[in-house]
Amino acid sequence: MSSQLPSNFREVSKSVSRELYENVVPFWCKYSHDEEYGGWFACLDKNGDVYDERKFIWLNGRQLWMFARLCNDVSSAEIKNRSNGLLETEKLLHQAERAADFILN
Repeated sequence: MSSQLPSNFREVSKSVSRELYENVVPFWCKYSHDEEYGGWFACLDKNGDVYDERKFIWLNGRQLWMFARLCNDVSSAEIKNRSNGLLETEKLLHQAERAADFILN
């Protein structure tokens, strides 16, 4: 059994990173947050429309972790570059704070 990575690992890694920064995180930032009452909706259709208004604590914790992790582990310039300008560290930090506020309240 070889411990070497598959030859296409770099391409797969780039594809996953691109999907995260250009699609997944911007989608959740745009559609998931409840602007009126706080917290994050988990049940969205592909257009971002909420079809169930329950707010699951696991998702709110995951939002907090993901946004904080991105802010702590990736430079501001890299976040902006990877997301083609769709994301900024300050906005991600604000999203993490919103999730923390909801969880604490």
